Amino acid sequence: ETAEQFDVFVNLTDIDYEPFQGTDQYKIPIKDMEAFDEEALNKVREVLDRNYTLRKKIYLHCEHGAHRSPYAAINWLLSRGHILEEAAVISAGENNLLSALNLEQFRRQMELRLFS
Repeated sequence: ETAEQFDVFVNLTDIDYEPFQGTDQYKIPIKDMEAFDEEALNKVREVLDRNYTLRKKIYLHCEHGAHRSPYAAINWLLSRGHILEEAAVISAGENNLLSALNLEQFRRQMELRLFS
């Protein structure tokens, strides 16, 4: 699927994108490779909660899909009662390698947050 096929586009970068017609867009910049800002993560959770409740298809966008988007997805899934390993699998779909990568990136980000 492409970003245009979603109802909601959540941009986690500091890059401005042209709005997709008929798509709600949110820009919540999170710096890559640093400890993520709790305020930004709270905003992401609010947007995901609101739009998930409305049964909208949500696209989380970052530049490479390896840090910010998976972390934000896992963070949201944890807030909804999933355990970490389960959230990593859900965020990766059927890709086992991506699931392991997401789990490792989440753990690394938690270390950054704890020791920064």
